[in-house]
Amino acid sequence: MRRLKERHLSLAAVAMLVGCGTGSQPNLAPAGPLVRLLGAHAANAVRGESGRSWFAHAAVSQDLLYVSDPQGMRVIVYSFPYAKVVGVLRGLDSPAGECVDKAQNVWITDTYSSELVEYAHGATKRIAKLADTNQYPIDCSIDTLSGNLAVANTENSSWGQGSIAIYTGASGTPKVYSFPKLYYPFFLGYDDASNLFIDGEGRGGAFVFGELPAGSSKFTEITLHKTFELAGGVLWDGAYVTVGDEGAGVVYQTTGAAGQIVGTTQLAGAQNVVQYWIPKLGNGSQHQQGSKLVGPNLNGASVMFWKYPSGGQATKTVDGPNAPFGTAISKPLAKR
Repeated sequence: MRRLKERHLSLAAVAMLVGCGTGSQPNLAPAGPLVRLLGAHAANAVRGESGRSWFAHAAVSQDLLYVSDPQGMRVIVYSFPYAKVVGVLRGLDSPAGECVDKAQNVWITDTYSSELVEYAHGATKRIAKLADTNQYPIDCSIDTLSGNLAVANTENSSWGQGSIAIYTGASGTPKVYSFPKLYYPFFLGYDDASNLFIDGEGRGGAFVFGELPAGSSKFTEITLHKTFELAGGVLWDGAYVTVGDEGAGVVYQTTGAAGQIVGTTQLAGAQNVVQYWIPKLGNGSQHQQGSKLVGPNLNGASVMFWKYPSGGQATKTVDGPNAPFGTAISKPLAKR
């Protein structure tokens, strides 16, 4: 548990008293799961620090890596895989989890504002915003078949039980689901058949993993027969549903609903990889896995690249973010 304790101490050092926002207003609260994951809302903060959002002119034609930096109130954008800074999105409050739709637009959960915002690839202006009223969204996933947008709300604005919100076609008012066993939802991801998988903590802090099968209105728990230090990202890799153990620096490949672990990727040198990304940038078959894993090294204030699924030592480390949380990669129009 050493990594987990170190991470919580780090977040406590950077967290300040809860202050103003624009959506549901955070209140002073004990350091529950959301504060442990993201840090508290900055008191009297000016959104997105000084300066404007910007992109290099050539960025729109490149693969782009979006890295959320909630303590810096910004999203830093890098060329991929070269990891050169080509843009910064500001005007955000507490950007956390990210996801990408079929058009390669990037959705970002702006947690303490209780909003989700959408940007086109390589663009500085929002093209959509969704209210997640009285909830604190921390991660999102897009179903590429239906276009539905699923959101993990770790806690509500009264610091009580969280929920899962699904926006049909990524618009309008969401349908809100509860998963009684999962008191604090953390991360979620759709597979290629519209099944939604999610992890987080039960009320007593135990790891919980489950599924909302396609067409169902009820979540079911899945037992993975592993001890998790801290629930991490959930992502379809092109062949398997992956589940991260953020505290242990491990990503497991699973059979999803069957609950079998069929592979393990050790992320050597990482200090809390939160919401990772496994890009599939080639034109292979639908079920082909990606070959790289990109993760925010939160306590290391960097972004790291690993071979996937072999893992091991990182192949690249990029400094820059204060406390990176989420990652996503989108493609330019010519590659869609």
